[in-house]
Amino acid sequence: MRVGIIAPGYPPAYLGGGPIRTVHALARAAADNHEVLVLTSNRDLGQAARLPVPHDEWVPGESAEVYYASADRLPLFWSALWALRRRRPDVVYLNSYFSPRFSLLPRLLHRLRWWGGVPLVLAPRGELSPGALQFKSTKKRAFLLLARLTGLDSRVVWHVSSDLEAAELRQTVRRPGTVLVRANETELPLRAAAPVDVGGERPRFVFLSRIVRKKGLDLALRALAGVRTPVSLDVYGSEEDRSYAADCRALAEQLPPHVQVRFHGPVQADAVRRIFRTYDAFVLPTHGENFGHVIAEALSASCPVLTSSTTPWTEVLEGGGGVVVPHLSVEAWTEALESYARRLRADPRRPRETARDAYERWRARQDGPTVFDLYLARDTHGTAEEPSQRATVRRRTR
Repeated sequence: MRVGIIAPGYPPAYLGGGPIRTVHALARAAADNHEVLVLTSNRDLGQAARLPVPHDEWVPGESAEVYYASADRLPLFWSALWALRRRRPDVVYLNSYFSPRFSLLPRLLHRLRWWGGVPLVLAPRGELSPGALQFKSTKKRAFLLLARLTGLDSRVVWHVSSDLEAAELRQTVRRPGTVLVRANETELPLRAAAPVDVGGERPRFVFLSRIVRKKGLDLALRALAGVRTPVSLDVYGSEEDRSYAADCRALAEQLPPHVQVRFHGPVQADAVRRIFRTYDAFVLPTHGENFGHVIAEALSASCPVLTSSTTPWTEVLEGGGGVVVPHLSVEAWTEALESYARRLRADPRRPRETARDAYERWRARQDGPTVFDLYLARDTHGTAEEPSQRATVRRRTR
């Protein structure tokens, strides 16, 4: 089958975080059984400079041909869509829900049968979770209402990464139809990096994610104001929301002297696991994740994770991977950070060992058919895969 993937970002882009790494892993996995074409932007998230790749033409790659389109110029982007259409994909896959050019426009064309009746699979990537919808909620709710009234998504096949996201989708989209539940692909190793002694005079926390309201950096900083144990927090990530980032820097400056905070900016994807190995725990007070690729990356580096209960990682973390903080409140996070800091001072190595073991148990369950294989294997009536119907077919481990 020939698969056409339309995504806002693809390597060497990296500022978009987990969705970029996820779609790259999906393309590599799908290449085992399918021909893969990827249409993406020739710019990284929020950047004016072009990526150092050929643009507005098909570029052969290891697992996919990639078209890095000039998405800021509508005529050239329209040419890119035509270039994909001429390749006659058997299925079109979208890696976003709200992106105007990389999701909305292709869905409008699908509604008009411009793709020639080709099925469309849509992965909302957590954009329809309650946590994500609370930001810019008026615009998003208005768009969802318009999509419902026009039937924009009436013939879409949905790809969600967990039972949690499937439930959230059904709460947001009326009668979504076919829903395929398949955990996001990953290129992470089967074995976690060996735990190391981080050392230092104080527990070292790290926040590594896009600096946007959904990820909750401000909550972590407010919570640290009440922590009595001396700790440090290093912040890595692109300042996608400049106003919000400025607010976070102001909060950091108001913290007491025994809490040290440093901002480091964005990091390349291949440096993420190496960074996690140098910290005692990853702090992510997110308002919601459909998957949370960065959580998997932290655990693969034997770095425990403290995050909210609005991710699909609760079972893994409660099984030794870290701590699930039940409430998105300053009080709950202050208590969690204080308790964990004291635990680290008493036994700094043990949490890393349990994080390693939790990751390896999770990783051993991940290999299986891609979402495209599941789409082909669905029954003739297009019935959605229920969460209990997990495919057991194994595919080659890279």
